[in-house]
Amino acid sequence: MNKKRLAEFKAYAAKVDILPQPPEEEISDNAWIDALDCEMNDKKVLIDYTFNGRLTKIPDTEADEMVILRWLATKFQGGMRYNEKQINAMISEFYGDYASLRRNLVEYGFMRRERGGGDYWLTPENEQVG
Repeated sequence: MNKKRLAEFKAYAAKVDILPQPPEEEISDNAWIDALDCEMNDKKVLIDYTFNGRLTKIPDTEADEMVILRWLATKFQGGMRYNEKQINAMISEFYGDYASLRRNLVEYGFMRRERGGGDYWLTPENEQVG
């Protein structure tokens, strides 16, 4: 009889009845949303689609997506040009699918793009989408 193996088995068997504790539910810190100067409806969209400042999914409705794109556009400086790698890195801080969001920022007029995929820049305020 192997006493060491028997002791290991008994220790393992003693743990079988112990159920793992469910992880504590993490709560999103939405203080950054409260600090924004925007409509309450826009804040609700940000609360619904972000967690601790990161986008959890791209909204299904165009109206909600416009709120998200407007928020993302605030992360870029007006008058500054960005190459695609810089744009991707910045959007990646907020969501993994940077390509869709980058394309939608351009498609919905929040950003402009040089022909052939060169530089990107914010659309001037006097041309901004509502």
